[in-house]
Amino acid sequence: MIDLFSLGVAITLGVPTSKWISKNLFDKEYKEIRRVTKTLDYLFADQKIYNLEGNKPKITDIKITDCGYYISLDIQGITTYSNLENLSEYIKSLFKAYHVELSSNKGNIVTLDIVNKEINELTYRAISIEPTKLICGYDLKGKPLIVDMLKTPHIGVVGTSLSGKSKCIEGALKTIRGADITLVNCFKDDFKGIIADRINGNDNILEYLKRVVENKTIRPRPYYIVIDEYNTLSNIKGIDKIIQELLSQARHYNVYLIVIMQKGNSEDCKFKQLFNTRIAFRTIEESTLRAFLGVGVGSGALNQREFYLLHSELKKGKTYTI
Repeated sequence: MIDLFSLGVAITLGVPTSKWISKNLFDKEYKEIRRVTKTLDYLFADQKIYNLEGNKPKITDIKITDCGYYISLDIQGITTYSNLENLSEYIKSLFKAYHVELSSNKGNIVTLDIVNKEINELTYRAISIEPTKLICGYDLKGKPLIVDMLKTPHIGVVGTSLSGKSKCIEGALKTIRGADITLVNCFKDDFKGIIADRINGNDNILEYLKRVVENKTIRPRPYYIVIDEYNTLSNIKGIDKIIQELLSQARHYNVYLIVIMQKGNSEDCKFKQLFNTRIAFRTIEESTLRAFLGVGVGSGALNQREFYLLHSELKKGKTYTI
């Protein structure tokens, strides 16, 4: 890795400039860093990101990653994190990137994680993890996206038909060893690869959920209840109250809900705030996606199988091929 400021350091240490140039001028990585620096300079000039003295954000680090670039900027006295965040789509276009993620955990330092190399389709493969953890897909760098029910219990999933919701949950449940599963209101052609009890029919579903609520026994194995097509059940008298009770108390008894729906606005799902993990696929209106997540996300429609995952942080990902 060539430090962006290595030439200056070499001069300071008395290393002959000609020797440094012969070593680094034709280095592929050095050329790439120079190109990134020029792109950032263009961004600052084009969007007028400088103060009254003409100072631009200081580039403190540029790393070439397997998927793109990791850039650190010192923006103190120049601009704000929110201003840069509003330019995320523009930055994405400048770098011809698939995804740009901004973060700021160190005050005036903003990092840009730029992904400009598309990950090939990844096929689901079994990974040995605790039965309270679920692998929902992979991020834009190909790393598994894992949610922990002990930390962020209960999952709400929203998205249009054929957006990838069911396959996401099926892939997640495939990883589980040492847990029990019940599928509620699921079509027989869905979740074929999952060994589970199935409950269908409005009366049967209501009676079953009541029994679960009344059972205050701590289960020795994690127990997952998957409720599919929730919006078709919401008109059943009393069902919302029962689901809310489960979302509020079930984790204490080692019971975890996964509720899948096509509509996730407040009027369509009155208990969405009780999902500590939320997964949003493509929706008819982007406002539905943002309302369900409860946070702002980048503009632009999601492709099939792409989703936003909100648990301990917000991540963009894609479901495995299964």
